[in-house]
Amino acid sequence: MSDANDSVAQLLAQARLEAAIPPHEERVRLRKAAGFSLEQVGAAVGVTRAAVSSWEKPRTEGGNEPRGDQRTRYARLLSGLAEIHPPAASTHH
Repeated sequence: MSDANDSVAQLLAQARLEAAIPPHEERVRLRKAAGFSLEQVGAAVGVTRAAVSSWEKPRTEGGNEPRGDQRTRYARLLSGLAEIHPPAASTHH
């Protein structure tokens, strides 16, 4: 029974990661805040520099969304970077 529970927990964790991919401009901000190049992110995720560049652009600018295992790995990377480099606090009052 614990194997089934572990499988459910793994699926839920994966779903949370995939749902948590931030907007395009935040993807760029996180990568740059970490000082990573497109090549470094691509190598970590298992895609080309061009793929990462495409993921950082909205569809209206020729962008694309990651899919499958690459999406999961990219989401995991972005989630970790968001913990290290949270957005600046809003100065609106």
